[in-house]
Amino acid sequence: MKLSRLVPLFVLVLAIAQITSASSFSTVFSAVDNEILLNETARFDVTISNFDMVQHRFQIYSIDPNWIVKVDPPMQAVPPESSLTFPLTIRPKNDVPYGSQGLVVNVKDLESGDTVRRETIIAIKKAGDETGVYVPSVAFGIEMKERSDPREPMLVTVYLRNRNNLNIEGMSLALSSPHLEKSVTIDLPGLTDKTLTYQFPLPVREPPQEHVMRGLLTYHDEKVSEAEVAYSIAAYTNVLERHGSATRFFKTTRTVTLSNDGNVENAATTAFKTSWFAKLFSSPTPEAVWGYSEGERAFVWSVTLEADETKTLTLATNYRPLFFIALLIIFILLLYFVLRSPVVSLKEVVSVKHAEGLSDVKVRIFIKNRSNKIIQAVDVTDKIPSIAEVSQTNVLGTIKPSKIQPTGTGTILKWNLDVLEPYEERILTYTLKSKLKIIGHLRLPRAQVKFESRPGQERITYTNNVQFVEKL
Repeated sequence: MKLSRLVPLFVLVLAIAQITSASSFSTVFSAVDNEILLNETARFDVTISNFDMVQHRFQIYSIDPNWIVKVDPPMQAVPPESSLTFPLTIRPKNDVPYGSQGLVVNVKDLESGDTVRRETIIAIKKAGDETGVYVPSVAFGIEMKERSDPREPMLVTVYLRNRNNLNIEGMSLALSSPHLEKSVTIDLPGLTDKTLTYQFPLPVREPPQEHVMRGLLTYHDEKVSEAEVAYSIAAYTNVLERHGSATRFFKTTRTVTLSNDGNVENAATTAFKTSWFAKLFSSPTPEAVWGYSEGERAFVWSVTLEADETKTLTLATNYRPLFFIALLIIFILLLYFVLRSPVVSLKEVVSVKHAEGLSDVKVRIFIKNRSNKIIQAVDVTDKIPSIAEVSQTNVLGTIKPSKIQPTGTGTILKWNLDVLEPYEERILTYTLKSKLKIIGHLRLPRAQVKFESRPGQERITYTNNVQFVEKL
C-alpha cells in the first residue's frame, strides 16, 4: 500500500498547500509512487497552470545533491491560459538514510524568472519492511550565535521536525562541544515540530577561538540524524583604572592600578600630571617617560596587559630631603643667633695729610652691643706698628685710652669700658703720626674686644684687619 493511500488526508492537505501560485502560474505535485526502496525511483505527476496570455517555459530541478530529479523533456512549455501535466521522477543516491525524507523541488518560470519551491515526501524502505511501516525520519538543526561574548550566557536552539506519522517516544538528543555536554530524552509525535532552547555559561576569560557544537539523535540505539554548527568566542577587552593616594610626613605616594578585564592582550596609557619642581623630588615605579598629558607636564606610562592581568604604577613625591635641609638651615640660624657674639666691632682708618708730605692716620674702632642685655667689663686692646706713634692730641668727646704701652714691636693701647647698655654703640678714636713718609701699604692689626657675656664668663671678639694705602 502506498504512503499516499495510507494518509490520504495528509496528501490532500499537501496538494491544496501546493496550489499556492506565483504571479502568473501555479503548480500541483501528485504522488504516483513515493514509497520506494533505496535502488528504486519515486514518481510524481506535476501540473503547471499558465495564467498568462503567452506561452511560458518551465524548468524543474533540485539543488539537493543526494537526489536525482528528472523531467522529460527537461524544459516544459505550457501554452497560454492552459495547464500541462507531465511525469517527474526522483531517484535517491546511496547516501540517503532510510525513512521518510523531504526533498525541495524548484519550479522556475524561465520567462519571468519567478521560482516556486515545493516539498515532496518520499519514504525510503529497507528490503523486507512491511508496506506502510514507518521508520524514524527527523529533520534536525542547531542554531547558535556565530560569535558569542563569553560574559553572556550562550543560547543553543534545537529544531526538530518529524517527517512522518511515526510517534517517536524516548528519542535521545546529545549535544557536545568544549563548553557543553548535555543529553536529554525527547518524545516527538508524528508530523510535529519541536523547538528546544538550552542556556549555558561560558568561562569569562575564554580566549577567542573557533569551536563546533555537535548534535546527535538516536532512537533504539540507531542514529536518526546528526547536525553541527560552528561558533566562536568573541574577543573583548576593557582596561579598568583604580587611583589611590597616601600622604605621610612630606611624602605623597600616588598609585594607579590597571586591570585588563578581558580575554585578549591590550595596551594602555596613563599619566600623573606633575610640575617641574615636583619632578625633582619624584620617583616613578616602574620607569616612566617625562612628557605631556592633555597639554600638561606629566609622567607617562605605556604598558601592555595580558588577559586578566593587573599592574600597579606608583609615583612617589618625597619632600623629606627638602624638609631636612630647611630644618638644618633653621637650626644653623638658631645656633648662629644663640652662639654669636653679642658685641660686634669694626675698625677703620682715614688718612690726614700735612703740608710737609707726611701723613697722619686717623683710626676709629666701633663697638656695639647688639643684644638686649647689659654687657659689662668691656676691655679693648689695639696695637700699632713701630713705624707710627700715637698722637696726644685731645679731641672733644673722644674716649681716651686707659693705657698706652710702648713695646719693641709697636705700641699697645687699651680702653676700659665699665658697661655697654643694650644696643649701645661706642666709638674709640685715636690718631697715628707716621715717623717716616708712608709709601705703599700700611697694615694695622685687628683690635681685641674682651667682655663678660655672663657674670664670670668672659668672651673675646676681634675687629677686622685694616690696610692703609698711601699713594704718591
